[in-house]
Amino acid sequence: MSVFTKETGTNIPTPSGTPFPEMDMIDIKEEGILKLLRNINPRKATGPDNISARLLRDYKVDLTPILTLIFQASAKEGKVPCDWTQADVSAIFKKGP
Repeated sequence: MSVFTKETGTNIPTPSGTPFPEMDMIDIKEEGILKLLRNINPRKATGPDNISARLLRDYKVDLTPILTLIFQASAKEGKVPCDWTQADVSAIFKKGP
């Protein structure tokens, strides 16, 4: 006796609705962006954008309104800029054979 069921494929249910439900709007405020910029470690390496962490932290007051608008627009449209989907990944040898 087999523990498996033989299915014909005729009684497969069709899901209703979208598998991606609507998400509540994210509230992005300047205070939150400023807090994140304050907490950046200036000794960290730059990312693929080549913007140094020190620059982001030192000019946080000037950059906060601009970044807030960018993040709000991204959340409203439900899209991120293409550049944000790119990453430079490289292996770093730590220790061992």
